[in-house]
Amino acid sequence: MRTRSLLLLAVLTAVTVAAAGWSVAVRSRTAPVVEGPLVPGLAARVNDAARLEIVGQGSRVTIVRTAGGWGVEQKDGYRADPDMVKALVLAVANARALEPRTAQPDLYPRLRVEDPAAPGAASTGVTLRATDGTPLAALVVGKPAAAPGTLYARRAGEGPSWLVKADLAVETDPLRWIDAALPRVPRDAVASVEIRQPDGRAVVIQRDAPDKPFAASVPAIPALIDETVDAMAQLVPQDVAKAGPAPDAVVTTVRRFDGTAVVLRTVRRDGQAWVMFEDKPGWRFRVFDVPGRALTRTPGDFAEGKS
Repeated sequence: MRTRSLLLLAVLTAVTVAAAGWSVAVRSRTAPVVEGPLVPGLAARVNDAARLEIVGQGSRVTIVRTAGGWGVEQKDGYRADPDMVKALVLAVANARALEPRTAQPDLYPRLRVEDPAAPGAASTGVTLRATDGTPLAALVVGKPAAAPGTLYARRAGEGPSWLVKADLAVETDPLRWIDAALPRVPRDAVASVEIRQPDGRAVVIQRDAPDKPFAASVPAIPALIDETVDAMAQLVPQDVAKAGPAPDAVVTTVRRFDGTAVVLRTVRRDGQAWVMFEDKPGWRFRVFDVPGRALTRTPGDFAEGKS
């Protein structure tokens, strides 16, 4: 029994030593334990932010403030969601460094605070700049920590990493930053749908009241009528770009029972459907192929059952 107790004590001692070694490895040996802003002075300068740069996981997002608001460079300068921009800027400004962690570069990957540009890096770089390009903040954002509302981060260019209290959910997909909710018309609001081809051929689908069935102006398979009417509730932007001349566009007019209407023009580029709206001049939006095809059917498509 004494031998077993000694063995157990030896095992526990080894585990304790290993854990202590890990703690020493992860914590910075030189940085003092001083809680405070992760980016000192930024809270007083948040209104100076004019450029937001995000790099990570093989993607890049650049959001620039102009006289017209914030725009996403990777999407031709299309309007960025101002609430998302504000939330991230304030999250960086309000982030608080709680405790130092490793300053050893070979241990950075464990906390995902390695250089975001390094091959295979899982970290995310966030940089805020003033109008003249001066950095207001430059961070490497790592993985979430154990405690709710905490994560690991490092000031770019500095050695120590930190346990940080912050709400820093950084989106690295440029599309997620755009403010591009497309017009939608639910089926119960649709009074009619007119699809007009560039050569003048047209199909009109309509009904007299919300509780009446739809009828088409040409021979049409009922299932295709339903798909066409439902399409205006299924438009979700998959991409956005500046629109150029589109003489080949199919013009679709969807009228509601309240008398209002949505007019869109659809073109196919490289086999994909892009739509343009009257109330979003100068821009085109790539949408899923199913609603894109449904809103551009020819009279022959309705009769032949082409989807």
